[in-house]
Amino acid sequence: MGTTDKTIGGTTKMSGRASGALIRLSNVIDFKDENLSSGEIISMLNIPANTVIMAVGAYVERAEGGTLTFDVGITGGDTDGFIDGADGNSVAAVYEVLTLQEATPNTVTGLSAGLLVTSASVLAMIINNDADYAKIHVHAYCLDLNP
Repeated sequence: MGTTDKTIGGTTKMSGRASGALIRLSNVIDFKDENLSSGEIISMLNIPANTVIMAVGAYVERAEGGTLTFDVGITGGDTDGFIDGADGNSVAAVYEVLTLQEATPNTVTGLSAGLLVTSASVLAMIINNDADYAKIHVHAYCLDLNP
């Protein structure tokens, strides 16, 4: 398992934005340009400290043509907390939804209720199969709390 760095965005305050601004960060990976193996971690978006990741989604623009699933999460943390096992072989939008674990009390699972990032982090995709054709966009909606 390797790591491919495709990160965009800064690791400090999101430039030119007022504190409290809601910002959409996005990046795309085109596996036609870069074939990757199962288990590869693709660093996608830098997330500055003091940022709330409100929601994460992905759009499969071009299907793989064979089995491909992928996860999106925080490196060094919950690596599939936002998206877990999405189908990369189907042109479709994928969005994390609030997921509850039924118990007493019910608890939110994964990062489906958002995440406060207190130190600079990276939003990453992990591919669960070899990939050589799909094209996938990853989007994160973030609240910048930096002054």
